[in-house]
Amino acid sequence: MTSDPAPISVIGLGPMGQTMTRCLLKAGHEVVVWNRTPSRAEGVVAEAPVSRPPPARR
Repeated sequence: MTSDPAPISVIGLGPMGQTMTRCLLKAGHEVVVWNRTPSRAEGVVAEAPVSRPPPARR
């Protein structure tokens, strides 16, 4: 068993999702973000090292 915690996923980067993501990053958590409109994630991604999952295949 590893002691590294799993990353926290945030789905939806509206005002609340962006605020939560910034707070989690400030607290030192690894965060994975996803938003239906990718451009909404650009601000958070530019500010800190967050991960974005690859696009789903249809």
